[in-house]
Amino acid sequence: MSIPTEPLMIADHLALDFLNTSFGVTNRVDVINNDLEVYQWMIKAGIDVEKITQSALNYKGELLSDALELRAIAKDLIIANKKGIQNDPRKLNTFLAHGRSYYQVDLNEEKRWILKAHRHLLSSKDLLTPIAEAIADLIVNGDFSLVRQCECPDCTLWFYDRTKSHQRRWCDMAICGNRMKAAAFRARKKSE
Repeated sequence: MSIPTEPLMIADHLALDFLNTSFGVTNRVDVINNDLEVYQWMIKAGIDVEKITQSALNYKGELLSDALELRAIAKDLIIANKKGIQNDPRKLNTFLAHGRSYYQVDLNEEKRWILKAHRHLLSSKDLLTPIAEAIADLIVNGDFSLVRQCECPDCTLWFYDRTKSHQRRWCDMAICGNRMKAAAFRARKKSE
């Protein structure tokens, strides 16, 4: 099986997809290694960063540094909540405090009035605020019985089980599910 090197958007929750930007056991993959990769991941994740252009990214490593710090905070909080422990949210709250936003009334494509959120983007932490908000939402509103880590022994990916039966076991069928099913089939055939 080839190990993916592109960002995986398979977790069904932005906070967990962000946590999954680093994965693997023996062959560790990190898909955010510089400011531009963080920015590109945010676009792939559907985060509205319309006011920033790639040429305007001039954080000189600050965006990556802040993203890695936020990912570590997310990992600590998610693992603690999964274990039923209430971890201290102060570090996450520091990121959330950068969420300077305001609403404006605007027309959409159908010429109907809508409220559109705008963010003040003065620092790299401001740009990461939507991810911090997703982490906070997961911690506060998430059903942690549905927050799972892939059952494949050499997979570290997380997901939110939104399936109807809540029986999802693997990060993705194509990545781990087929491999685990094939291994189980071979083990059954060998024991017969």
